Amino acid sequence: GVDCEQHDSFLRHDPVFGWEIGPNRTCRTSVGNERVVYRSNEAGLREPSDHPSSGDRPRVVVLGDSQTMGSNVNASDRFSDVLERRTDWEVINFGVSGYGTQQELLTLRRKALVYDPDVVVTTLYLGNDGRDNTGPGSASRPKPQFRIEDGRPHLKADSIPVPRRRPGSNSITAR
Repeated sequence: GVDCEQHDSFLRHDPVFGWEIGPNRTCRTSVGNERVVYRSNEAGLREPSDHPSSGDRPRVVVLGDSQTMGSNVNASDRFSDVLERRTDWEVINFGVSGYGTQQELLTLRRKALVYDPDVVVTTLYLGNDGRDNTGPGSASRPKPQFRIEDGRPHLKADSIPVPRRRPGSNSITAR
């Protein structure tokens, strides 16, 4: 794997989500004296496998941002992995660094429901989720926007596809 700087070598541009974890990627970084390894599976999840059928175990999907994805910790130290070890549940982590609840809703609809979960958990981080849910983008990357109509969220037609670059920028914001 390569060294990753703020997960940019782990992420890739996506026209619907803005960015997502790229499939089959590995990168490493240092956090203090710790080496942290980020690996993704075929489905683009920071997971060890593609999660075949859960059988009789209840299946939980977890949605969230960097706190859920486990930024700065190895996957085995994420709360979702600890929960799975301490219960008889199968826990699938869909966290992506920088995501707001708009992207989490899209993730649920387009990716997580395919896994037929028994429970869906959405995490909130009060330190930045307010910012991540307002304005044209977060984490310095363009992202999809919603508006409320008749009490329900709807994607703004002009926010999809999400551009690869922030308007006025010469750099690619996610690979």
